[in-house]
Amino acid sequence: MQKLNRTISKIFSRVRSPKRHLPLPPEIWLAVFEDIDDMSNVRLTCTSFAALGKVQAFSSLKISPFILAADGDYYRRWAFTEDVVAERLNRLDFWASDDIAPFVRHCKVYPQFYSESMASMVRWRKGHAKEFINAVFQRLPLFLNLHRLEISHIPVSEQILTQLCQLKALRTLEVTDCTLVARIAPRPPLDITNIHFYSGTGSLTYRDWEERGDVGWLDVLNPDTIRRICISFNEPKVVHLHGVATKHSLCDSFTSESERVSRHILSILSHPSALEELKIYPFRSGTCEADLDPPSNYTLGSLSLPSLQEYDGPYQYLSWVTTGPELRSVSLITLDQSPYASSTILHKTIQQQNIGEYIQCLTIRVDTIPDILLIAIRARFSRIKVLKMYAKQVDEDEVSFFSPVNREFMLDSIFV
Repeated sequence: MQKLNRTISKIFSRVRSPKRHLPLPPEIWLAVFEDIDDMSNVRLTCTSFAALGKVQAFSSLKISPFILAADGDYYRRWAFTEDVVAERLNRLDFWASDDIAPFVRHCKVYPQFYSESMASMVRWRKGHAKEFINAVFQRLPLFLNLHRLEISHIPVSEQILTQLCQLKALRTLEVTDCTLVARIAPRPPLDITNIHFYSGTGSLTYRDWEERGDVGWLDVLNPDTIRRICISFNEPKVVHLHGVATKHSLCDSFTSESERVSRHILSILSHPSALEELKIYPFRSGTCEADLDPPSNYTLGSLSLPSLQEYDGPYQYLSWVTTGPELRSVSLITLDQSPYASSTILHKTIQQQNIGEYIQCLTIRVDTIPDILLIAIRARFSRIKVLKMYAKQVDEDEVSFFSPVNREFMLDSIFV
């Protein structure tokens, strides 16, 4: 960040010329510019805005180094033609120049999905897009202030991991369907604070030059630096475990796919040494069982997350782990995108002693709100300050718990 601060200071010195004062200090204009999506027109307004607007205009870089096309049950990567590659490399080199690179704080490397209108851009003869992909990652270390990186459908090799390890300011890594083809994990490992594992909406795998490596993402991430994890798998199937699963972790072929996915999710949760925030999205509707049992060899509560402060996800996974006194905010959803959970099942979940009792903010979505559920919430979480309850239907006569005497227990209650 030092180079970015020096660059901004130079800009400030230019726009603070006594001959041409701005009505407001540059710092305020930078805050205003953050809410503007298109800075190109704003920068044409005056020379001062042109200089200050660089901070926002060049904060986010997006680049597509290959084309992804569906081929039956597989994805295939196609390379761009030489002229397209040359044009995009020139643009990338401009962004990586000394005048622009310090402003880049976010980068997204993703494919363009094939359509017939792109036929003239595809290099149809035999060849791979690997060279252009490697060229992109070779330039990433030039962005000294890059703190958030999104990569999609990238086959991650040792060479790419080496480049990622040079991004000293990188704190957030979001990976979508990125299989590791690396055989060896980098040393030291990647220091990432926020890790996001996503899978696409399809169930396709890759046909060309992508043999699963011997290591997965958990082998290359430093467990001591991770504070936030976000997981979003489209279905409880192995095909959606790109990069997380390895040859070794999938060696047991006698268990169901959903159980193997659950094992990998537990592996993700057990990797950090001080996880503070956890968000798990539900699977696509209709792709999993109504309820989910833990793996056959797993004991409920054996995985401890003592530093967890915030949980947002299916109630099933929370009931599997043990949380400590740091847990303050919990939002419980269903596993399969159903809008409401069974009040009976949620009642059973809330009563489990492995869930920390110091929760202050609780959000649940239930089919009905019986007295017994409210009594259980009060008994287990006496420190609650905010309770949000979304219900399919509410019988006001049944919910007698909300009497004037007990109203101080619920500071914010929502019924829908």
